[in-house]
Amino acid sequence: MDNEKFEELREKMLSLFFREGNIALFSILSSCVEMNKNSETNKYKDMQNMLNSVTNMCMMLARDMEMLKLIEVSSASEKVQREIIGCNAFMENFSKNCLKVLGIKINVKKRRKGEIWINSSRRVLEYALLCFLRKNYKNKLEYITLSCSKKDKKITIKLLTECNLKEETDPLTDKEKSEQLFIDIIQNAVPYIIDAKCVVNESEMKITLDEAEMMNDGNINLSDSDPTGTESIFSSYHIMLSDIAEYSFFK
Repeated sequence: MDNEKFEELREKMLSLFFREGNIALFSILSSCVEMNKNSETNKYKDMQNMLNSVTNMCMMLARDMEMLKLIEVSSASEKVQREIIGCNAFMENFSKNCLKVLGIKINVKKRRKGEIWINSSRRVLEYALLCFLRKNYKNKLEYITLSCSKKDKKITIKLLTECNLKEETDPLTDKEKSEQLFIDIIQNAVPYIIDAKCVVNESEMKITLDEAEMMNDGNINLSDSDPTGTESIFSSYHIMLSDIAEYSFFK
């Protein structure tokens, strides 16, 4: 990423982080005070609500931190660790994990001619797609499609949502501003981090990468499954989707 764009995105992201960090800090402290009171009166339901509130504030901070990491990594000379990933399996896992957190089924259109492989970062791909999904998500009845295609050793992963157009006269809310900032970061960082082309419009995101060179030297790690998924509450899916899903960590 060029230095001017890097500094611009970094400044905007730090401003967002400090603003939301202050909100999170006071919310967490207030919830801790209330939890202490409820522990004395044994109000179990109130305690659960407070725990969920604290966790959601932590997720907000985690989102900002992950975006800052992408900016920093994109400006560094060293690249993130990559692995050989099967696109069909990646899409199936992405859909499964979104269902667990967001409660919606993403329709996966797999390539019929067998698995295709890319040499990339699973985590960076997840965050790119999740940023776009959270920006365009409206309701659980929405039809969302994830697909991959191959042409001339180029692999394109496409996430298609219903168009979420906004009247030009309507001012952006703080939430919409932060979501647009996330997309700007993804579009500028992804090409530098994983050597991919990232194109975004109102209803779709396309990430185009080179097909992985398959060499039988015994040293390539083929990954057709998700090693982390949603097992941890700090998975990329919980971090990016829990607030818009009104996800309950403690029930």
